Amino acid sequence: MPLNEADLYRINYSDRVDTIVRQASKDDIIESVKHWYQLQELRPATTANWDVNGFLGNQTRQRIIERISLDWPDGLTAYQLAQLDLKCVMSRRPFSVSWRLLELKDDPDNPGRLLKTLDTETARNRIQEALSEYFRAHVMTMPDPSEPADWMRIMLFENRHERQAPTPKMIAYYLRFPDTPYLAVRGAVNKTVALFIEEALLKTFQAKTLKVHSISSKSIHHLSELLHNKESLGAFSRFRLNQVDANPLDYSLKSLKRPHQEEYVQSREQKRRIIPIDRQLVQSRENDASDTFGPEVTPGIRRLDIHLKKPAIFTMPEDTPEESTNEKNLRVDVSFYGTNVMDGLKRMLIHGLIEPPIHYWMKEIVSQGIDEVYVTKDDVLQGGSVDEEEIENEEP
Repeated sequence: MPLNEADLYRINYSDRVDTIVRQASKDDIIESVKHWYQLQELRPATTANWDVNGFLGNQTRQRIIERISLDWPDGLTAYQLAQLDLKCVMSRRPFSVSWRLLELKDDPDNPGRLLKTLDTETARNRIQEALSEYFRAHVMTMPDPSEPADWMRIMLFENRHERQAPTPKMIAYYLRFPDTPYLAVRGAVNKTVALFIEEALLKTFQAKTLKVHSISSKSIHHLSELLHNKESLGAFSRFRLNQVDANPLDYSLKSLKRPHQEEYVQSREQKRRIIPIDRQLVQSRENDASDTFGPEVTPGIRRLDIHLKKPAIFTMPEDTPEESTNEKNLRVDVSFYGTNVMDGLKRMLIHGLIEPPIHYWMKEIVSQGIDEVYVTKDDVLQGGSVDEEEIENEEP
């Protein structure tokens, strides 16, 4: 891939540049320097004076950093700085970093225009072109080493002729999940910068709007698995996992894997001596759990907030004044926390803590993979925030 003008823009050495270089590990620095020497545009004039592979393998991290400043005395290019920074971000993966999820929404009046399958390199060029109308911008993408996702580092300069590294508030890190309409934003981003970037994303992927989702999971692996399987969660996961009944007339088919059934007893002696209270009740719970949550629950949701507003199950006194009619609706807020909230709900159903019949809105929570819902008195599921005035003024 040839480097463009934005990649070759020279950035002077400063404390910010030194911080990025020194935060990178020795392996990341060695890998980056070897890559720079393979590119004609970045190879320094001193390359004939020493063997890059032999030198890098026998020197300390501090000595390699000093040699970088000697080989590139005028500063590093935006490409070099972004590569070191992005490698450092990917290798650290701090669990304390929060994520925001952006969903690209198609135009309902002209559906089919959303470019979910746009390749990452084309998306990078389009985003950089869109941002360059307002800033000097540099965009670098890099595939995640362990997940089917692409990192995207966007750096904006406040001045088009600025040679100093931008402040951290002018740098944003996005994680794109190919073939899906989702991007995750790492940490906090300056609001003004975020507006320009989101506008560039809408233009690049031909989306109508952007919807922001709050997510509780800080694990990239769980987040990636949840988003790539979002269309086949809950009871639909049996088709994705091929855990369906085989054709009994096809003798050539091998028996398909069956979902693991939780057992109350283990050994043969225990099975002979201990009998569950009600086998039909236990079987009914397991069937309800399988129909609602599927044979296997996809991890990813670490928190679930449920806001219910339903009529109270107790009888109101006959002398209740008219102005108290709104109090007939009982409001309950329930929050679940854990490493896998959906698996916890499934176990609660199996053990009888959730009684049938299973409400429609609970099945929707599982199949949509959302982590905050508002449930009205008619068991209607509403994703996202509901206007407080609308709740207060709703008829009982």
